[in-house]
Amino acid sequence: MYYMRKIRKIGLALAFKQSKKHMEPFIITFDLKEKEDIVFFSHEGEEFLYIIEGKVEFCIEEKCTILEEDDSLYFDSR
Repeated sequence: MYYMRKIRKIGLALAFKQSKKHMEPFIITFDLKEKEDIVFFSHEGEEFLYIIEGKVEFCIEEKCTILEEDDSLYFDSR
């Protein structure tokens, strides 16, 4: 289970016309989320994050890291 200390605001699908895809790339803009509003979540599949601009705090259970511009992260999202 994981969370990101920001929430989705705007998502732009980059491959919505591709019919037999194995991943769904999006450009997502985040707003700050208050700590008490954070909810852990998981789902089938994998995640790949690439930070274009700004910072995101990413946590898996008790281990947290700050992702900054040009950082990337790939993980099993279950």
